Amino acid sequence: MTAAEDTPTPRKKAATKKAAAALEAEPAVLHVVASAKSKPTPKPGAPDFDWRTEYPGEDDVFVFTAASGRTIGMVKLTPARKPKPGVLRRLHREGGMSVMWYFVELASSPAALRVQEELDEEEYTTLLRAWAEFAGIELSE
Repeated sequence: MTAAEDTPTPRKKAATKKAAAALEAEPAVLHVVASAKSKPTPKPGAPDFDWRTEYPGEDDVFVFTAASGRTIGMVKLTPARKPKPGVLRRLHREGGMSVMWYFVELASSPAALRVQEELDEEEYTTLLRAWAEFAGIELSE
């Protein structure tokens, strides 16, 4: 073997140096690809649904779990959700149940109201009693 065979050609050295310089000059870019096995976002009522997303700005969210495993989130009647006295008076004159339904609507997001529609009477009563205790209000029979 001759010395010329052992020495790399200058063109190869230059190409290697250019490639190394290009790698140093450009930052590496990573592309994140979603896995085909990623979990879909849970829907309202699912056991792992985050009800806090339905009540932005609320500090405390009550979550009821029905016997079926479905969940329902509700909040307290905070100052922003407090009923107007004139509306309560009108609802009282129309009948006692109207006031209760008004409270339920004030404390429930539209998604929570849709899930509530799926409950039978016994579960709905259990939900309302548990929510009233959480909210610190008293519901009549």
